[in-house]
Amino acid sequence: GAARFVAVSDVSEPLDRLVADLQDAMREPIQCQGEHISLRCSIGVVQEHIASADAAALMRCSDLALIRAREAGGGRCRFYDEGMDVEIRRMHALRGDFARALADNELELFYQPKINLVDHKVSGVEALIRWRRADGYMAPGEFFPAIEHTDLMRELDWWVMSEALRHSSVWMAQGKLIPVSVNLSAMTLRHESFLPRIQALIMRHPIPDGHLELEVLETVSQKEAEEIVHKLESCREFGISIALDDFGTGASSLVHLQQLPFDTIKIDQRFVRKLLKAPGNEAIIRSMISFAHYTGRKLVVEGVESQPIWDRLLEIGCTSGQGYAISAPVSASGLMDWLAEREETVALKSA
Repeated sequence: GAARFVAVSDVSEPLDRLVADLQDAMREPIQCQGEHISLRCSIGVVQEHIASADAAALMRCSDLALIRAREAGGGRCRFYDEGMDVEIRRMHALRGDFARALADNELELFYQPKINLVDHKVSGVEALIRWRRADGYMAPGEFFPAIEHTDLMRELDWWVMSEALRHSSVWMAQGKLIPVSVNLSAMTLRHESFLPRIQALIMRHPIPDGHLELEVLETVSQKEAEEIVHKLESCREFGISIALDDFGTGASSLVHLQQLPFDTIKIDQRFVRKLLKAPGNEAIIRSMISFAHYTGRKLVVEGVESQPIWDRLLEIGCTSGQGYAISAPVSASGLMDWLAEREETVALKSA
């Protein structure tokens, strides 16, 4: 197949040595038209004694191992084991269950407030998906691996955006103007139907400019960024804000700061949680505060999970955040109660 090759060995030498030799050979730069081209390969290995001798079965097993090598970041090697089959079957079952859950309205949006860390006033909320199960709510980290890179992820994105805008309309009818942020996958943004669908959605649920924010993961690849940049610019023309989410987790962080048209930078919670123990993290946050100030962007920190972290963020000049020290995610109905309590607390502190 394209960019895929099979090597068969009688294992006259240790297999791990053979794999290492293959990887070393593939890492050697190639000269092409005066340029040096660097390559890397992912390798999936199956040994005949743990699988059927049937060629098709061996190919399937090596394919599973190759998938695991690529998922681990690429340029790596993984050996097949029977647990991979079990995991694949579990993922297929979970994907089918999720498709039914989406059709049967078993999903629910929770909202985590973002506040001004100085005056405690609410500046918006982030929509977070939960799956209602018989044994409680399932967080997205448990089912996303089963649906990412499938059409189910796009279906979920549109459901979340529609539901978040519906809730916003209800809140506005109650006299509450609450900006809402929605996480969006690159595959949804890249799809040819994205712009007409988002326009239709906004027309169906009209909200003030800037009250819908799309959060684009910083881990979006360079190629994906090039494909979606004009769509993000169009969204801003529609009155939609753009946030660069989980900043600092991907290899293209600094490139995206220049390339993508965004209004807000969200610092990943892994930097914030270790703020008091890792001076390097504080240096990064300080630099991003300066960058946001000089470029006219907003900066929001995730992971404000203790009062000492909250206090330190204020000391270094960060004024907007979200995290469990502020509030855990709450249901759409529970958000109104939380807001009422927050407004009462802020009023008492001001008195």
